[in-house]
Amino acid sequence: MDFYKWIVDKILQALDSRTKVSVLVHEAYFTGDNTPYYFVKVANLSPETEFTVTHIFVKDGSNEIDIINPQTPLPHTLTKTKMWETWFPKSLISDHNKIFENVYIVLTSGKTYKSRKNETVRPAGFIAK
Repeated sequence: MDFYKWIVDKILQALDSRTKVSVLVHEAYFTGDNTPYYFVKVANLSPETEFTVTHIFVKDGSNEIDIINPQTPLPHTLTKTKMWETWFPKSLISDHNKIFENVYIVLTSGKTYKSRKNETVRPAGFIAK
C-alpha cells in the first residue's frame, strides 16, 4: 500500500510544479482619457511555480508587433498566484478582428502562451501590479 501512496504523492507533486498561466485581454480606457487601449492581464495560476515573462507581442495580420510599455517593463517575474497587467493603444494595430486571441506572452523557458478575451471585467478598476 505504501508504494501506491508514494506514486500518488509523486503525481500530485508533478501536477503542483506545472506552470499554469492565464493571459486575458480586454479593451478599456483610463479615466479622463478617450484613447482606447487593450489591457493584457497575466496571471500565475501555479500553486508552486514562479515564472518570468520576457516578451509580449500581438499578431496583427501577418505581422508580429512587440508590446513595449515603459510603465510596465519586462522582464517581469510572477510568483505563485500573482498577476500583472500591461496595456497598449488600440491604434498600434490595424487588425482588430481576433485581437482577444492574438496576444502572446513568452516566458524565460521559451514557452509561448496565447490570450483569450477577459469576459469578467468590471466597469471600473485598477491595474494589476
